[in-house]
Amino acid sequence: MKKHIILALAVLTLSVSTVRASWLDNGEKERRIELQQQLDQQRHETSHWQGIAFVLGISAVFTLITGTIIGSRARKHANPSQ
Repeated sequence: MKKHIILALAVLTLSVSTVRASWLDNGEKERRIELQQQLDQQRHETSHWQGIAFVLGISAVFTLITGTIIGSRARKHANPSQ
């Protein structure tokens, strides 16, 4: 859990500013570019899973509403006197 929080803070911190590594030597510059690419990939994967979670959540709500409607109608037909 702590690892995810630290990762989220790192993504938020680095997403606000772009990497300006012109004053760094080549090794550090390449390492920062590589890390930025990894963060971009993780951000893309996170947004992908957030989209899936959203669709599943909407589907669950729709299923709940549909089941409630069907159950209500079945109950009314089971007791026609009410």
